[in-house]
Amino acid sequence: MEAAPSRSLPLFLLLASWCFYSSAIAQPTESPANDRFARIVLFVPDDAEIPADYQERLTAIALRTEAFFADGIAQWGWPVARREIFARTDDDIEVTVVRGALPEDAVGRKGFPLVGPLAMAGATAALGDQADENTVWWTFYHTPKRVIKGFRGGGDRDGGRAINVYPTADGNITADVELGDPEMWPLNLKGCVHEFGHALGLPHIGAKPETGLGNTLMGPINRAFASRLPKGTSEPRVYLCEGSATLLAKHPLFVAHGPTPPAGTDHARVNDLAIKDGPGGSIEITGKVSGLVAAHSVMILDSDHRFGDYWSRSYSAKVDDEGTFHANLDEPFASDQGFITLYVCLNDGRNKAMADEGEMRFSYEGKPGSRVFEPTVRE
Repeated sequence: MEAAPSRSLPLFLLLASWCFYSSAIAQPTESPANDRFARIVLFVPDDAEIPADYQERLTAIALRTEAFFADGIAQWGWPVARREIFARTDDDIEVTVVRGALPEDAVGRKGFPLVGPLAMAGATAALGDQADENTVWWTFYHTPKRVIKGFRGGGDRDGGRAINVYPTADGNITADVELGDPEMWPLNLKGCVHEFGHALGLPHIGAKPETGLGNTLMGPINRAFASRLPKGTSEPRVYLCEGSATLLAKHPLFVAHGPTPPAGTDHARVNDLAIKDGPGGSIEITGKVSGLVAAHSVMILDSDHRFGDYWSRSYSAKVDDEGTFHANLDEPFASDQGFITLYVCLNDGRNKAMADEGEMRFSYEGKPGSRVFEPTVRE
């Protein structure tokens, strides 16, 4: 744990150097074409029938997901070289169907931890060298004879996993349907894509009030978001916020050329990091990034202790050729207590949403204009 700065400087926090570890990558003369693809798995226990329409339904979900992420990243000015991120056969999204035996008492939340390992073991055996540790997996499980409950997602630049219940409710998932459309609620479409977002390395991020684009993918569930809307109004739109787009801008699934393996350990540093209250209740953060792998941006989350991370607000700032950045948090929470997390996004696709070491977090207390910022480092 770093020592807290002196409270005699409540408006200005200066840290001489704060580093995190990232992997430097060798730069070949010509990068190979990108051969990374996310893979979809359907797990059905031996005592249940495979859904007749699984290929159509999972293809529809995959196509909507591809369009959502590609359009969402591009919306914030990032080029998207590769829109098709899921493995395909000649005609369809490729779905690996896995069967396996579940114990009789594998029900409810007790059964959920058993599903993922069975699905992964079967899928990796079936695909062989078509998948490796860098694969992003999206598993759907169909257990109609036992009510298993659970969902999960997590990952980074070099692989991830998401798992959801296979959606059996009626509904037509088109390539442009709004994820928050009430007709999609029984299918839990937003929830499914939300977990896949975690598999890509995204944290929870909510909407900023002035954006006016609806709920965020990595924000609260549909019902929670709807409960805060003005009475008599509805909002079906769900969008990929700027913070999420920044984190995914260089993700290996969306770039034209495949990343090369790490060549060693690179110490990327944020020097002269300063945080202070700005005009009108805003917060300003500046610093300079250095290291063997250049950074393209920083992404900053402002979180209020009262609301939780589903409602956190994100801000992005470009890192210039000299490595410097200036972020202005113009809609911070009007809270006496909260915390700010800084993510550095590198050109090799790595960023602080995708690693544990060196995450930079500040707690703050006090009214806007007289906040006290103190660093906390997650060990």
